[in-house]
Amino acid sequence: LWALLTYSYDSFRILPMLGVVSLEKRCGKTTLLEVLLGFVFKGVPASNISTATVYRVVSKHYPTLLIDEADTTLENNDELRGILNCGHTRALAYVMRTNPDTMEEERFCTFSPKVVAKIGKLPDTLHDRSINIQLRRRLPHEKIVPLDIDFMDNQVTVRRKCLRWAKDNGHLLRDVEVERPEISNDRAVENWLPLLAIARTCGELCYVEAYAD
Repeated sequence: LWALLTYSYDSFRILPMLGVVSLEKRCGKTTLLEVLLGFVFKGVPASNISTATVYRVVSKHYPTLLIDEADTTLENNDELRGILNCGHTRALAYVMRTNPDTMEEERFCTFSPKVVAKIGKLPDTLHDRSINIQLRRRLPHEKIVPLDIDFMDNQVTVRRKCLRWAKDNGHLLRDVEVERPEISNDRAVENWLPLLAIARTCGELCYVEAYAD
């Protein structure tokens, strides 16, 4: 659902980040980011990204940023955390800077999908603005299938279908009504509403097609 949100987030007021964390290394964070890169809209790997690069890249390209190794990037970096935080709400997702050449003010947008992956917990403000996934090491009896070297290229058709779906159903996502989760944290509720709207729209479309058949 979150991957599909990267194609349709323009239909929503709130855009939750995806937080990927583990308590120790070798739990699969980097592999999960590689899988996401195959499915999300305009995915851009962004390990060790600077604060200025975040808002400049977002304003120019509106990509899905996949920020790995955030335990080093976010360490003692309040400015970067603030930039990531402000991208949560459409109306407030802007930063102001002064152009050093013209001394004129410039406004940069920060409203685009972001994945933040790190060892340990996310900072509280980022955690509150994220759909959070905690990974663990696989057990000895749990088998895995390694990603193929062509995994990214093999998902081209999937990405095209996601983009087509978003273009066809963006108007429905703006108006769909969903039942609010019974969560005491209002921000957590807001984080889930776009995903629930996507799920509801997919479900209703499937129902209509089945009924038509």
